[in-house]
Amino acid sequence: MGSTFSGIELGKRSIMANTDAITTAGHNISNANTEGYSRQRVQIKEFDPLYKPDLERLERPGLIGQGVDVKSIERIRDELLDKRIIAQANQESYWDTRSKYYTMIEQIYNEPDDISVRTNMDKFWESWQELSINPESKAARQAVVTRADTLTESIKQRWESLQGVGDLINGDIYSTVKQVNSYTKQIAAINSEIVRTRAMGDNPNDLLDRRDLLVDKLSKLINVTTDQRDNDEFMVHVDGKILVQGSISREIGFKLRNDNSGYEKLIWADTGNDAVFSGGTLGALVELRDVDIRNEIQSLNTMTMNFADLVLTGVDFSGKRLSGCSFAHACFTDCSFTGLRVRLSFFDFARFVRCTFDKTDIQLSCFAGAVFDNTVFTDSELLINNFTGITTHECTFKDSDLYASRFIHCSLHKTPFKNCNIKKVHFTKNAYDDVSFKSSNTRVAYFDTEEFEK
Repeated sequence: MGSTFSGIELGKRSIMANTDAITTAGHNISNANTEGYSRQRVQIKEFDPLYKPDLERLERPGLIGQGVDVKSIERIRDELLDKRIIAQANQESYWDTRSKYYTMIEQIYNEPDDISVRTNMDKFWESWQELSINPESKAARQAVVTRADTLTESIKQRWESLQGVGDLINGDIYSTVKQVNSYTKQIAAINSEIVRTRAMGDNPNDLLDRRDLLVDKLSKLINVTTDQRDNDEFMVHVDGKILVQGSISREIGFKLRNDNSGYEKLIWADTGNDAVFSGGTLGALVELRDVDIRNEIQSLNTMTMNFADLVLTGVDFSGKRLSGCSFAHACFTDCSFTGLRVRLSFFDFARFVRCTFDKTDIQLSCFAGAVFDNTVFTDSELLINNFTGITTHECTFKDSDLYASRFIHCSLHKTPFKNCNIKKVHFTKNAYDDVSFKSSNTRVAYFDTEEFEK
């Protein structure tokens, strides 16, 4: 026969179990807006029944219930969904970071048209065109200098802007690495607390929430995956490498790069090996700094070097040999070409200002659309060259062999051909202004009759 106190104990046990349920519900409501919190639920089970000996079965049932008890307090969490959220957060953070910085890069290139590099470059070439028409104009010469300075400054500003974005990205890399190291240390510390709590027979629900929240935040920074083959050993991997194993975590460090960028590369602090990340904020930042920005700066540097190569002032080409070279759109000012030998090269739309060609040997080359200003050819071999569409101002061809060359659709101003071999040279459809062929063999050249008579 059950004692009087068994009913009291049953009621007490039921009240305590339901009190835990009410407390847990209040805990859920209180943390409704807490980041990373997972709703908890009380699992209630029936208490072990009271067994009566066989002699008492006639009077009482053999098993007498003793109410309920709390089995456990469990988190309501979908692990599969968590893994999908981690993967999605990683990709979202990667593209958000790239979008943020590409917006900044676009603002650099989307500069006002009146101050852009392209506009300033067009104005620079226009000034040269104006100078070719009015070579004696001091204003035209000053315009070339002024617009060259403006173009140089615009290129410099773009380089500084791109470098500034690179420095900003580099600063973000440092702060992101600091965050990653902090999260991994916290996860390792929580792992230790979770193991101790479970060893005491409790469910560390709140600790698990904190750990999952840290993993979620970490997944936005780097490409991580989680693994828990053992309840006592929670692991975090990044691109196939262990980042956290139980209570042990790895740190990311920095090492100076071998290039001239001034930036540092990422390494594993424990091994010194390169640390490479393929996703997340950190992966996007490293890619932006070391690939995207670097390529943009390299393209700008290449353009600048090519531009610098096109503007040649006071360069001495004496005695040089050129074959298969291209100087299209180049500007040669006060350059000496004495004794130069050229074969199969291109000077299309180039500009020659106060240049000297003395005893040069230029054959099978193209000067189409070029401009010659105060330039002199003396005692030179100029065989089978294309001078179609050239413009000359106060130029001289003297004692030179122009055999089988072509001067078609040219604008020739104050340009004498003195004592030159012009056999089989085509002078057709040209505009002449104070042009003479004194002592040159004009009878074996090809002229438009009307133009030649004029």
